[in-house]
Amino acid sequence: HPETSTRSASLAEFNATLKQGDVRAVKVADNQRGIEGPFWVVLLRSVMYENEVDVEYSGEKINARFHVVRVQWFEFAGNVDVGTRDEPNQVRHYRLLSGERLLSTTVLMRLAPVKWLSARESKKKAYCLPQKEERRIEGSLFVHFFFKEAAVP
Repeated sequence: HPETSTRSASLAEFNATLKQGDVRAVKVADNQRGIEGPFWVVLLRSVMYENEVDVEYSGEKINARFHVVRVQWFEFAGNVDVGTRDEPNQVRHYRLLSGERLLSTTVLMRLAPVKWLSARESKKKAYCLPQKEERRIEGSLFVHFFFKEAAVP
């Protein structure tokens, strides 16, 4: 099962799956949760590469020799209804922020790339996250939390 094997893969194996143009989920630290919820979404603007020098972004240090990607963040723009009058369907809508930054691949969730609704399904609104994708990402957070907590004596 590709999704399960990706989640349990070593970092090197996971990094090999990263492609420029992929949309990936990032787990949010508990103290940074807000309107975005338990995960953020990024667009990969580069393939993975090894960082050559220590870099600091807004107080966050990325050491030399870490595996990194250049990313562009998505911002949660609210829920939109992509359903019908008889069957409403509220989904999360995002907008792509300008600017790129460097991100360590260790913070990317080890899942398959995020899939947006098609233009037809989202009534031509870009970057709409299907509820199935939202549940897949959040479900993986729960599994990660459960096993991490279960391992603590």
